[in-house]
Amino acid sequence: MRNRGVEVDRRALREVAGTPGQLTIMVTTDQGLNRPCKVARLTQGELVRAELKDVEILWMNDDRFTLTGFEQVKNEAGQTVDYRQSWLISLDAGPAFPELPKRRVSPNT
Repeated sequence: MRNRGVEVDRRALREVAGTPGQLTIMVTTDQGLNRPCKVARLTQGELVRAELKDVEILWMNDDRFTLTGFEQVKNEAGQTVDYRQSWLISLDAGPAFPELPKRRVSPNT
């Protein structure tokens, strides 16, 4: 809904395609705040595309959910600026658990 604090035209939002990637949510130590922090990272391979700090799940239904948190960006003066952001996540419709290789197991007697 906003880009660096500036509201994005809602018609333009409908035309924006999502960013595919792997979403990971974890607790890590924030060096700046010197405390544990829940972080959501969207990655493509080794590249971190986006990150939210102090993340919370606001809403979930079927294969979609909304995360909210703070995105940190450096401004022109090199200062870190926090922007409140929300992400709408759509899950891939692939299998939840890939099929594991089958093994023959014989019982111990």
